[in-house]
Amino acid sequence: MTNKYGIISTNGNPSSILTEDDLALVRGRYGFPNEVQLRLPFANERADTMSEGWICMYTIYFECGLQLSIHHLIVQSMHHYQLAIPQLMQNRMRVFMGLIVIEDEAGVELSVDDFLTLYYP
Repeated sequence: MTNKYGIISTNGNPSSILTEDDLALVRGRYGFPNEVQLRLPFANERADTMSEGWICMYTIYFECGLQLSIHHLIVQSMHHYQLAIPQLMQNRMRVFMGLIVIEDEAGVELSVDDFLTLYYP
């Protein structure tokens, strides 16, 4: 079944708008090393589907500035909140990217506690 946006739905799960041909473009645009494997979700998978050895990433995060390897502040924060990166809204990713730039420019290393202090002084 196709919805008004032209996205095919299988079992109520919208399919990815990316195609196999797009994966090479994504790899080049965001500078993914060849060691990083990219694949499209299977028809029965959603962003919150757990697949051993894989993580779901939306391209919007890389448009916000996320790079591989994922910065320690993001990894530690995700662990602290017990979240997966796809559970973040893009605005939160922009906050992370801003903090990482400040961290680099100031020559300091921020911790999760520093990050939490910004929201809960």
